[in-house]
Amino acid sequence: MEDAVKAKKKSNLWSNVLLAFSAVLFVTGVVLIVRQYVYIPQGYTPPPSYVEITPVPTVAPTGAPVTTPSPTPYIKPVPVKIYFTERKISADIVTVAKDEDGRMDTVDSASLTAWYEPGPAPGEEGNALVNGHVRWKKVAGTFSILPSLKEGEEVVFEFADGSTKAFAVSYTTYFRFDDPAANQMMDMSGETRVTLISCYGEMNHEAHTSEQRVFVVLVPKAQPTPTPEVSFTPQPTATPVSSDAFTVLP
Repeated sequence: MEDAVKAKKKSNLWSNVLLAFSAVLFVTGVVLIVRQYVYIPQGYTPPPSYVEITPVPTVAPTGAPVTTPSPTPYIKPVPVKIYFTERKISADIVTVAKDEDGRMDTVDSASLTAWYEPGPAPGEEGNALVNGHVRWKKVAGTFSILPSLKEGEEVVFEFADGSTKAFAVSYTTYFRFDDPAANQMMDMSGETRVTLISCYGEMNHEAHTSEQRVFVVLVPKAQPTPTPEVSFTPQPTATPVSSDAFTVLP
């Protein structure tokens, strides 16, 4: 009788162990699936406020010849971070050029994004190109949020010098990966704008890429115009002159 009780307890113990192990496997599977399709932010710090520092001119000593300063050469701004401020999501930006096939290169990371350095920088005249992965090595990428961006949403770029530029979503469009019209979205001429690019849709195993591309076009966000301070000097008020019939005003 005692042997039967011991055997039953041992059987229940193994059953509980297997049940617990199955539960762990199930939860792990759910987490892996969620990571593929749902982007989980790692932490968010708002973009910094940038104060432009005006250099103080050096005063030449009395009697010393005054030289005309050379014009400051233009330095191309380098974006280092992108912020989706309304969603509290940000990602670092790396600089890329063309890959070995002559196309815009990208970065092997789910969390990083890539700026095409041979083209305009965000805020310069023309179309600045920034791409990122919707998914990389079964982990949802930062740019998996592109299809859900709404018109007017704010996107901010931070640059290497600490400055920032704000943009707003203008529109979102989709093309097949092999549609020649998609190349028009990557035309770098024209008005100032930024195009965010990522994959979209089911995987095409023959082409080793997704069936579609998603393009989100950003335009510079209008900055509020400060109200000018009007200097107003009030005029002195004259005292009316009264008479019996009327009042004479100045």
